[in-house]
Amino acid sequence: MMVRAYPWVLLAVLALPISTAAEQPAAPGIAPVRVAVAEAARGTVRAWLRTEGTARSVQREILHFGQAGKVVEIGVDAEGEPLREGSPVVGPRPGKPGQFIARIDARDVGQQVSQQMSQAEAARQRVRGARSALAQATSALTQAEQQLVRARELSAKGIIPRKQLDEAEGNAEQTRARLQRAQSDLAAAQAEANVAESETEQARIRGEQYVLRAPFDGVVSFLNISVGDFVAPLAAGQADNAQLMRLAAAVVIDPSAYEVIAEIPTIYGLSLHRGMTAEIAWAGMGVFETVDSAPGNGAPPIVKAEVFAVAPAIAPDSRTIRIRLRTVEPASSLRDGLYVAARILAAERRDVVRIPIEAPRHEAGVSYVYVVDPAKGVAHRRVITRGMGGGHYEEVVGGLEAGEIVVVAGQERLSDGTPVVTTEGTRGS
Repeated sequence: MMVRAYPWVLLAVLALPISTAAEQPAAPGIAPVRVAVAEAARGTVRAWLRTEGTARSVQREILHFGQAGKVVEIGVDAEGEPLREGSPVVGPRPGKPGQFIARIDARDVGQQVSQQMSQAEAARQRVRGARSALAQATSALTQAEQQLVRARELSAKGIIPRKQLDEAEGNAEQTRARLQRAQSDLAAAQAEANVAESETEQARIRGEQYVLRAPFDGVVSFLNISVGDFVAPLAAGQADNAQLMRLAAAVVIDPSAYEVIAEIPTIYGLSLHRGMTAEIAWAGMGVFETVDSAPGNGAPPIVKAEVFAVAPAIAPDSRTIRIRLRTVEPASSLRDGLYVAARILAAERRDVVRIPIEAPRHEAGVSYVYVVDPAKGVAHRRVITRGMGGGHYEEVVGGLEAGEIVVVAGQERLSDGTPVVTTEGTRGS
């Protein structure tokens, strides 16, 4: 990944369109020099830290089968058409798995799952029977104990013989034994049912290795299989992302949010923090420069983002700091895998006197500009104190007032007091 990092000054060059010329009277005997000018104006100066990277969907999952086999079915979309790249898919819902994408031949596994489900249902029926028997034994014991209490009362009063009391005690004891057996039968049936349920779930999981489903709401980014293809699980330890994308059965992404991972030089990365404003645009097209100099000219849009994460450590191999940018608005202009340019707003100064970045010159430790006297048609050299620079403008903190006209092209042909003919450039706004 290539990073272009600059100090918080002089980050870009302003392209100045040429408009009509305003002729100024020249000093007698001296040919005036034609120069482009712009107005020093109050405005905002922003310093950007620039970098480049690859846009990736925040949610992206590479899908592959857990078993080898022949593809026997491809899913369909909402219109009944076979799934393809770009097809929307629906992720899991409560009690419902994600949308079916593809299946490989799993007839043997299906039979095993069906058999396990039947065994599990039989085990559940035995549990229900054991619970019913336990309820009956519990009710019988309650009645036996009530009869025993009554028999003891009557025996103590001499109303019934001792033999009837012994029979009541024996009946209560037998009923307790039946209750214990019912409890043991229920425990055994429940344990058997638990084993059956576990084996059924394991069989279902094995069956899922033969099926691909949408992991979340998104779109199919890649579909590398067709009915009849023979596929196998991906090899362990495969780390190359491009290779994974080619070998995967399918890739599903969420195109609503993207992120860019970049490596920033330590000197700049230490000043970054989560939440800082950022922007993302197509790389290699000068989008930032185009939009800054001529907003609304039809260039690919700039997507708003923010610094989502900043690594707290410095990478030992590159001595850089890893950052992660994430979009904060819909990003229809981005694509998963698109190489992009990004910039982070490192500093901003508002309502300052600013001039186009082409205007200042530097010599022998002194910064200066040429200021045009419109009444006399001459340019005078003026020493200035420069502030923060960024983008197309630079702040002037001393030596120049808003409204004065400065030369932005042609300074190399000037000296103090040179007559000039001015061509207006872009005025500060």
